[in-house]
Amino acid sequence: MSLRSSCFALTTGARSSFRHSAASGWLGGVQYPLCSDYWPHGKVTQAYGVFNEEVGRPERAIIVVDAEGICRYVDVHQLREVPDEEEIADELKKLT
Repeated sequence: MSLRSSCFALTTGARSSFRHSAASGWLGGVQYPLCSDYWPHGKVTQAYGVFNEEVGRPERAIIVVDAEGICRYVDVHQLREVPDEEEIADELKKLT
């Protein structure tokens, strides 16, 4: 999936960037940035409404934000589920 100047996809989680790098390998490699929401703990995922206060971590979610900063797509899925990159690419195409 190529990144476009008008929008992009990334994943975020409340772990360090080192853990995200390892997770990328476990998932078979991902073609979009992994953002660490480590400190302040969960601040970004709280802002997007995908932080689970009960367990103290974000839900596994992919959020697509357009060039104006408007959230256009949210995909929340199970912890061990691999995101569908084709579906994400289709959502990005809608914005270009």
